[in-house]
Amino acid sequence: MCEMWVKCPSAISLLELIKYALNKGFLLLEIGFLSGLRRRGFELDLREISEHGFYDAEISGVIEVEYYKPVSMWMDFLPFKKLYVRSRSNRAFIELNRAVKLSTLFDCGVRLVKPYKCPP
Repeated sequence: MCEMWVKCPSAISLLELIKYALNKGFLLLEIGFLSGLRRRGFELDLREISEHGFYDAEISGVIEVEYYKPVSMWMDFLPFKKLYVRSRSNRAFIELNRAVKLSTLFDCGVRLVKPYKCPP
């Protein structure tokens, strides 16, 4: 089982990507959006993709993240006062200087764990 993160410009392009993956033999179990909504693949509809697919909240203060890329590849893109890295668990505690959008974390290959898990 694997997890894939995608960023699409429109709901239609997401559906095309899903269709392409299914034609390649992948099995779609679940889709999670940055808004926190989770749906099984067969429960997905265009209205929900349009409503939740473009959610982009701002996070500020102290956050905990799980990273999938080396720290040197994403730390320059985040405005932080303090950064504490746990290399064994691939987690980091970050005290932000200013608010950052969820899409910025997504682009850096970083998953928000606290104050809430996103993408779910």
